[in-house]
Amino acid sequence: MKKYVVLGNENDWLDIMMSDFKNRYNAKILNNKVPYHQSGFIYFLMNIHFIKKINLPFKSIWYCRICKYICDDKDAELVVLIYDWNRFANNEKFLKYLKKHFKNIKLVYMFTNIVKKSYAYENNFVEKLPYYYDLIYTYDINDSKKYNYCYHPLIYSKINIKQKNDKKVFFIGKAKDRYGKIKEVYEFLHKNKINTEFYVSELNNDNEYKDGIIYNKKMPYIECIKKMSTCNCILDIIQGESSGFTLKVCEAVIYDKFLITNNKEVFNAPFYDKNSIIVIDNVEDIKLSFFKNEKVVKYDKNAKYVFSIDHFLEELEGNLRMK
Repeated sequence: MKKYVVLGNENDWLDIMMSDFKNRYNAKILNNKVPYHQSGFIYFLMNIHFIKKINLPFKSIWYCRICKYICDDKDAELVVLIYDWNRFANNEKFLKYLKKHFKNIKLVYMFTNIVKKSYAYENNFVEKLPYYYDLIYTYDINDSKKYNYCYHPLIYSKINIKQKNDKKVFFIGKAKDRYGKIKEVYEFLHKNKINTEFYVSELNNDNEYKDGIIYNKKMPYIECIKKMSTCNCILDIIQGESSGFTLKVCEAVIYDKFLITNNKEVFNAPFYDKNSIIVIDNVEDIKLSFFKNEKVVKYDKNAKYVFSIDHFLEELEGNLRMK
C-alpha cells in the first residue's frame, strides 16, 4: 500500500487545502519549516541550520533523522509531494539522499504559482527539476505547455463553515501587478452601490481608498474563508502572465459563490456557468443585472471533482505508471 507524504510551503492555506488528503488517505502533511517534530531542541537547531537566506555547512547531518520522520519504513512504496518554496525543494544533496534512503520512492514537484514567480526560478533550478523529480505539476496551463509539465488545477478541500451569502463582492490578495485592475473594479462597484469587502496587501500606498479597502492586513487563511463565506460573490484578478485557476476560483466553485474573473481559461473549465460566472476584459463587461440575480449558485458535483484529491491521485497514478 502506498504511503503519501507532503512537504508543504509553510503557508497555512495548504493545511486546509490538503485536509481531505490527510483524512481520506492518511497522508502525512509536513507543512512546518523543517519536516520534523515542531517541539524540542533538535527542531530548534534544525530550523536555524536550514534558514533559507543563510547557507550554512554540514546540513546533511540532519538528513537521516528527517528521512526517518518522513517515513520510518525504508522499503515503503512512498510518494512524496514537495511544494515549491519548501526549503528542501531545490536542495540537490537532500533530494539525492531521499532517493538513496528509500528504495521505492517517487518525488513529485508541485508549483502553486507561475514558474517565473517560483522558488525554483529564483534558485535557477527550473532546468534541474527533471533530473531529481519523477513528475512536475503546475496549475498553470501555459506553463504546462511551455515546460512540458503535468497539468492539474490546485487541490482544494472544503471545510465545514457557516455561510450567509450576503450580497457582497469579496476580494483578498496581494497587489502584485494587478492593483490597477482591482482599483477599477472596486471603483465600478462602489459607483453602482454594490457592496464590497476588499483586502489588498503588500502595497505601500495604504490610504487611497481607506474608507472602502483594507490595506496590508495580515490574516490567517481560516479567517479569509470565514469572511469569504459571508459574501455571495468572489472577485478573481490574475497576475499578468498567469492562466491557472487561483485559490479564489477554487473557493467560488467549492463554496458555491458567484465569480467575477479576468481569467479567460474559465470558459474552457468544466465548472463554467454563464449564470454564475462573469469573465471580464474591463469593468464595462460587468453587467449590473448579474447582481440582481436571485439564483442560488450550485456548481455541478462533477465539476467540483476537478479540484479534489481523488481526481489528482487518479491522474498522478496514471502518470507514474507511464514513467
